[in-house]
Amino acid sequence: MDSKGFLFVTDTWNNRIQVFDPDGNFVRAFGEQGVAPGMFIRPKGIAFDPEGHLYVADAEFNNFQILTAEGQPLLAVGGFGVDPGQFVLIAGIAVDKNNRIYVTQQWRSRVQIFEYLPEKPADTQAKRD
Repeated sequence: MDSKGFLFVTDTWNNRIQVFDPDGNFVRAFGEQGVAPGMFIRPKGIAFDPEGHLYVADAEFNNFQILTAEGQPLLAVGGFGVDPGQFVLIAGIAVDKNNRIYVTQQWRSRVQIFEYLPEKPADTQAKRD
């Protein structure tokens, strides 16, 4: 659920995310089958970070994507494999108040933890010696 009370639901077999208003009325859906940013193969888990970014874990694409609440892709993380940062059958995702991202996997019974580091504005003030 986002900060405005809208419910975001993974529609796994239709490769999309469905959005419902606080009264339970369907608002919109986004996503389609594919491997490009903003597309899904088997979305399984969903979460929001404190800034309102949407995180979607994809079990078959073996990654998670960070999107705007409107569904515009910002970043994809992962790929198939057993090394750190790679996944096999993602089962879920959660984001805590400190922007730590927890990704669970069915295969290997593993949880990987990532940290989102927001970009800080560049220091535009000239330094003098």
